Amino acid sequence: MNFTKYNIAGKDYIYCPDETAFGNLPDNGILSICDRFSGAGADGIFTFCKASAKTSLIKGFSDNGDIMRNFSSASICAFFEQFLTTGVTEHTFSSETGQIFTVKADISEEKTVFSCTLKSPAEDSFRRISNRKTEIGNRILTITPVSIHGIYAVHFTDCRDKLNKNYLGQHISKNSLFSKEASLILTEKTDVNFFDISFYENKTGCPRPEVSAFAAVDLAACRNDICRYGDEIFVTCNGNTVKVTCNSTESVTIKCTCERVFEGKI
Repeated sequence: MNFTKYNIAGKDYIYCPDETAFGNLPDNGILSICDRFSGAGADGIFTFCKASAKTSLIKGFSDNGDIMRNFSSASICAFFEQFLTTGVTEHTFSSETGQIFTVKADISEEKTVFSCTLKSPAEDSFRRISNRKTEIGNRILTITPVSIHGIYAVHFTDCRDKLNKNYLGQHISKNSLFSKEASLILTEKTDVNFFDISFYENKTGCPRPEVSAFAAVDLAACRNDICRYGDEIFVTCNGNTVKVTCNSTESVTIKCTCERVFEGKI
């Protein structure tokens, strides 16, 4: 099986161009390919098939063998593959989970920057909620719940380093506020329109967020009047920076670079 490895905002993915080989991958095959010691090393593996000249269906698995639920990062990697091989500058991806990703390339900038527009679902019950207070141990956190290709609890703090994200994340993810488990984002505003975050993934504790988590920070900030709709902000996590613009209460556009790391064969 031929493959290409991509890196985006601290996450890495394996792209398999052969949909048949991808569909026949056993669970232990996915684990072996994604293993960082004996395999190619990745957070997940994906493929896509063109439905038309402008649309494709994307499929993927996480590194633990589960079906990929959040395609926000993988969709940009998939578009980069399209961009390099066919020269397209705009393409729409859909997933079997119902997510839609419209990705564009801006080649006018010094580096080619890829943008992806994410939308909050129409049934998002959090859309009109600015804040919710929750008590965890002896702390009371004021969090903003956001659903945008994933459920996130965003907490803005002036002193993020004093908070234990693992302890808080384990409790937040099971909070009765959420119908499904949420991932915790601890957010510190470092300058005007600049934010630095710590991240806790609801199942694995993984510290590397999908790009939708960067988008969730801007959406939560705008809902709380910390930022203004239409302004471009910079969100950083572990040295990886993503530009985010919250277009409305239900649409966010992110901009970031993507790197083709290497090609290989398994």
